[in-house]
Amino acid sequence: MERVLLFAASMGLAPPPCVAATDKPDGSLIAGPAAVPLPDYAARPGIERSVTRDEYEEARHDRRFVLERFTYASDGLEVSAYVYRPTSSRAPLPLVVFIRGSYVVSDQAPLLVAMFRRIALAGFVVLAPMLRGSDGMPGRDEMGGVS
Repeated sequence: MERVLLFAASMGLAPPPCVAATDKPDGSLIAGPAAVPLPDYAARPGIERSVTRDEYEEARHDRRFVLERFTYASDGLEVSAYVYRPTSSRAPLPLVVFIRGSYVVSDQAPLLVAMFRRIALAGFVVLAPMLRGSDGMPGRDEMGGVS
């Protein structure tokens, strides 16, 4: 994708309409972090394949933790990520980088929050960058770089 954007720029062309380009350096924060509102269990079709109602509701209402979403620049695109962390902590905590892949999915938060809570209860902060094209973001998942 970076090659496409560089070629387009060198030709004086705008990026393709399906690609929201950013001129910010890689890793630059674009928006957030902002708390993620979690819907009722029944409002998320297919959620039962990922989490039970009880696990979801425990995670949804556990005020010891917060789930936040932010967007950042990566290869000229805006990419989203989630962070699940304690609402208050006096000491630095170890980090788990949660990488998921192989298909593009929107609205990941309800499917992941119970798993993130289990990891957080073990004493970790969870950082979960999403794939390009997932979570309503521009781009195309290149499956680890394979175009």
